[in-house]
Amino acid sequence: MKDVVKIGTVGEERFVVSAQHLIDFAHEGMPAILCTPWLIWFLEHAARNAMLPLLEPGESTVGVVINVEHLAPTPPGAQVVCRARVIFTDGPLISFQFEAHDEHEKIANGTHKLRVIQPCQKGGSQDAQVKPNESEDQPNLRNSPPALTPASGRAVFSICCGRGKSAIGWSVQRPSGSDLPQRYHHLLL
Repeated sequence: MKDVVKIGTVGEERFVVSAQHLIDFAHEGMPAILCTPWLIWFLEHAARNAMLPLLEPGESTVGVVINVEHLAPTPPGAQVVCRARVIFTDGPLISFQFEAHDEHEKIANGTHKLRVIQPCQKGGSQDAQVKPNESEDQPNLRNSPPALTPASGRAVFSICCGRGKSAIGWSVQRPSGSDLPQRYHHLLL
């Protein structure tokens, strides 16, 4: 990082709730409102925006913990402001307190931790600086396709670098016997 992260540093993200941000089960009398996953996305970006001026070239951030209370519904067309304030630092691990407001009220609050990472080593190496815990039941995931751990309900992260782009992928395995779908998410940095 270019500088020490100061307690009180604030990041902000503003958006207008559009059709893509609405819950996907708004039918049969259910109102069309902002869904929590999109709200979390914007809250995490508020925290990231606080960090961007402090990152060295090649550094990035990944969220490691988030605790959100979605307090109030927000309709399409509403303007939302998300703010994240640094409350604690421990080396590359930064803790934030955040809240989101629409034109009428506070719609969310909570906490978030992110980690500053170096996805690619200097010199163009294909190896990532961040390595998952390696054990017999969890293989090394550097530069590997998305994978799930054998244990149910765990998330697996992989960081892949090359050709000038970095990507972070994560997948979440559903608990045994669950009818919830498996999810794979991919983020290009």
